Amino acid sequence: MNKAPVTRPRLGRRSRKTRLRAKRVYVIGQQQQNAAAQKRLQHAAKTRQKHIVGAVLIALGFVVAAAHIVEHLDYLRLMSPGWQDLLIGYPTAGLLILAGFVLVGQ
Repeated sequence: MNKAPVTRPRLGRRSRKTRLRAKRVYVIGQQQQNAAAQKRLQHAAKTRQKHIVGAVLIALGFVVAAAHIVEHLDYLRLMSPGWQDLLIGYPTAGLLILAGFVLVGQ
């Protein structure tokens, strides 16, 4: 009745299979974290770009509004009043400002 002694696994030591599985899970986790970090950076860049475009549109809208006011005060005559109201009127300035605020607010 020679039975082989029952061996218990050593504490603190994993089997090769367990070590490889843990390493694979760690690598996959790192890849997912890196992909998420890359997505965050891309989203931040797009958001920053939208804010810059929005700020430019707001500034352009205020410039158009100021030019319209100056035109109406007859300090500077750039074009006929009909074209002035059609091209550089308050609606154009308002739309530019509104579009800028929409982009900045996103």
